[in-house]
Amino acid sequence: NNSATSDTSEIKGGSICFMNNEGTFDNCTITYSSAYSRGNTYGGAFYSNCQNLIFTNCTISNNNICSQNSNAYGGAFHIQSKYMTIFDCQFLYNTASSGKSLVRGGAIYTTSTNFIYENITFINNSISTISVTSQGGAIFALTGSSSRCINCEFHNNSISISSDKFSVDISFNAQGGAFYLESITSDFTNCTFQNNFCLTNASNWDCNLLGGAIYANKCKFKFNMCYILNNSLFSYGKRSGPSFIIQGGAFCM
Repeated sequence: NNSATSDTSEIKGGSICFMNNEGTFDNCTITYSSAYSRGNTYGGAFYSNCQNLIFTNCTISNNNICSQNSNAYGGAFHIQSKYMTIFDCQFLYNTASSGKSLVRGGAIYTTSTNFIYENITFINNSISTISVTSQGGAIFALTGSSSRCINCEFHNNSISISSDKFSVDISFNAQGGAFYLESITSDFTNCTFQNNFCLTNASNWDCNLLGGAIYANKCKFKFNMCYILNNSLFSYGKRSGPSFIIQGGAFCM
């Protein structure tokens, strides 16, 4: 039940801000941490920009991040390390939200150059916002030269965007109900993407839903023995915006 709150400044890590050269976290539980700010907010539970991070046998659950007026990055983790490896871990019920700006990564935001996820479960991680662009219901990953996902499960991760009476003439995207990737070479082996989705009831501005499970931009992929089931895009309400695009119930690449 750790938290960090600021009315003006940015926040890095609701529980932990880790700036050493390298670190290993084994058999840890990181839960019910939060970060709230009117400025940019990084990592509901954990922030790091170290060289090498390893997590094994950890449970990361029920953490959240919220920025009222600026960007929110990583409901549980915000990691900028050069190397990141996560083994045998669970990411459950982590959330990210913002009132007016960009939201990235319901569970993890990473710009790690090389990352490996193996035997990881991502369940019910989410982004929930009003009238802002949102990317990666479970994971947002940017500019990694190499990444691997092995024996990973992505279930019921989501992006939900609602409207309000003040949200007029606004354009936004919901991209990647489970996973958003940009400028990355990725291998997926024996992974399952099931029941992930993007949803909006916004009806009065430009609204694009892209990739119920995965959205990828400028990426190279290899999929081996993966299962993609019942991922979707949902739109409710009458559309009155000049542009509305739905692309890729499972993948948009």
